[in-house]
Amino acid sequence: MGLANCPSRTSPTDSSDEAEIRALGIKLAYVSDMHIGRGAVERILDSCGYSGVFDTGYVSGDVCLLKRTGRLFAHVLESETKRGGCDVDPFCVIHVGDDQEADGLLPSRFGIRAFVVKDRLEARRTARLEAAAAAFRRRRGAGGELAACFANSGQSGSLTVLEAMGSGIFGPPIAVFLHALAEHCERHGIKRVFFFAREGLVLREMFKVIAPRVCRGDAPQGIYLCVSRLTTLLASMEGGFGLREIALTASNSRIRSLRSLLSPLQMPSSALSRIAASYGLSDIDEGIDPFSDPAFHKMLRDPEIGDVSAKLGEKTRKGLLLHLQDRGFLGAGRVAVVDVGWGAQIQESLRLATVSVADAPEVDGVYLGTNAAAALRRCAGERIHAILADARDRDWVAGAAFDFVYAFEAITRAPHGTVTGYSEANGEPAFAARETSGRMAEAKDDPSIALVQRGMLAYARLYADCAMIADLRSADTLPYARAVVCRAARFPRPYEANALMAFDNVSNLGSEEVIGLSGATSLLRPISAWRLVSRALWPEGAAAAAGGRLAQMALTAYKARHSWPVSKVGTVTHQAEDADPHRYSALVETIPERKYETASLNVSGRLAEDASRQSPCLPVDRTLSVITLWESLVMQAGFFAANAVMTARRQPRLSGSFNPTVFRGGLSLEELAIRVLRRIRHRIQRRRA
Repeated sequence: MGLANCPSRTSPTDSSDEAEIRALGIKLAYVSDMHIGRGAVERILDSCGYSGVFDTGYVSGDVCLLKRTGRLFAHVLESETKRGGCDVDPFCVIHVGDDQEADGLLPSRFGIRAFVVKDRLEARRTARLEAAAAAFRRRRGAGGELAACFANSGQSGSLTVLEAMGSGIFGPPIAVFLHALAEHCERHGIKRVFFFAREGLVLREMFKVIAPRVCRGDAPQGIYLCVSRLTTLLASMEGGFGLREIALTASNSRIRSLRSLLSPLQMPSSALSRIAASYGLSDIDEGIDPFSDPAFHKMLRDPEIGDVSAKLGEKTRKGLLLHLQDRGFLGAGRVAVVDVGWGAQIQESLRLATVSVADAPEVDGVYLGTNAAAALRRCAGERIHAILADARDRDWVAGAAFDFVYAFEAITRAPHGTVTGYSEANGEPAFAARETSGRMAEAKDDPSIALVQRGMLAYARLYADCAMIADLRSADTLPYARAVVCRAARFPRPYEANALMAFDNVSNLGSEEVIGLSGATSLLRPISAWRLVSRALWPEGAAAAAGGRLAQMALTAYKARHSWPVSKVGTVTHQAEDADPHRYSALVETIPERKYETASLNVSGRLAEDASRQSPCLPVDRTLSVITLWESLVMQAGFFAANAVMTARRQPRLSGSFNPTVFRGGLSLEELAIRVLRRIRHRIQRRRA
């Protein structure tokens, strides 16, 4: 049996069988074709519980002889003859292995009684791994399939549903993301990587596993930085609670009332109601338009609100700087900051909060994905790098990450409350209390999230091993990671959708607003189902839970039809002559996101030119939209066809993760179909160019 997949020795009958063999005077030896030497093999056996079981062993790496040529068996017989002082009868030697040729045919040629034990599941895993390895040898872009097959073959079959989802759905994209992060740090000489709370806790643990295996030199140091959108927003305020702060708060909540918009200031309801009434605003829970309501604009200039915001901002900034100093952020030269994504708001706020600090570092922001707001912050001078998905790109597969935003944020959440402030004495972070409504809603999800994260960490360990063995680069595994996200985000299976939609998302800018990914419904109530799907944070998941595959395909067709460009263009105008790039970049976060629509920002000077040159969203014409629709439908049909093939072969259907069925040509059905359609698209683009 291959030592790489050596089973653990857990059965109590194992010891009794060994004692019975010893009583018969039978000697036990292992024979391995591994190249790493006897010492390493024995460490593997010891870790699996076989310490002291074997009397001796023979390893190809020590004697430069192989089972596959038969010469290692001749060496075993010769060595045992010398050791015992008499000839060893080959017929009295029993060899047990799992390879038909190396463990069956070749030892029998020497007269050894050979038994081949086949594990069907192990044989199936080996066949898939060999097919993936062959595909990788033909094209480097198949490295993701190889890593996934390696990870699947190295995990036991006892994973829970949530652990399997962590390993199969979220493990591949996040492992590739952290692999690319390690390469970025090595390429730019970055020695410290700061992971933002709260998503950064599990990201840092996975990074600690992956970085030492993929870096050719010393791996960067991973540090957990206790910052949040709330604390960095308050610390970065200049001149009170103004337009930028309102825009960021409005983008974080579905409810735009006075209470929610001013929630970061943590003012008592009685004081807020009194101030609002003096400006003609009677109800602080009534919805308002924060960008056009003149009464609200006058209220923002109220001296009491200005005094509260100034004191709170100064207090938070002082505590934040102490915390940054304690964690080694200040004076670190060039650092990387890491988060799941999506608008790089914390990175921008950190820069504004430390702009007057002499030893503030140069910051590279590295994210799983970035949206249109991050594109504008990039225009404003922030160093922002997107690994999996960038809103500026018109990639249908990679763009699925933006349909999965809240799922990524939910499953990477740490089991502690959001950071609400810092101690003025030493910068020690303060977290949201357990008694708050938002934290209570999160706490019920913590056990389930822990299982998902356990699966992610298990995948990261095996991914790192495969990357080291096969010399994988992040570019080799990125296509597979994008395909996994595309499948899970746009075509989730009902049990996946139900599991993920059980998690709640909580606004952490002070309002404690709890938002579920979706709710429960059925196609038997079509009007209710349509309303739920249209309002859900994750419409594809809601469609999968309500109507399965047919509902998913209908939603895909609807979204592709409505991705055609509209004739009207939304415009946000900022008339200030001394326009600060960071002050208007938050405005784009308030623009409703519809794929392939354009939103122009009329700003002054060089920034307007940069924004037009690096447009975050590009229009797409009708023909290309139709092909995008067919891409999605063919991918869906590909899943049906792949599962039909697997059923015909009496093999398990595709599991919770999109593990492409690799055929002899090295391509999956889905990949082949999408390649053909992309080639058609490229030809159309070249003709029109």
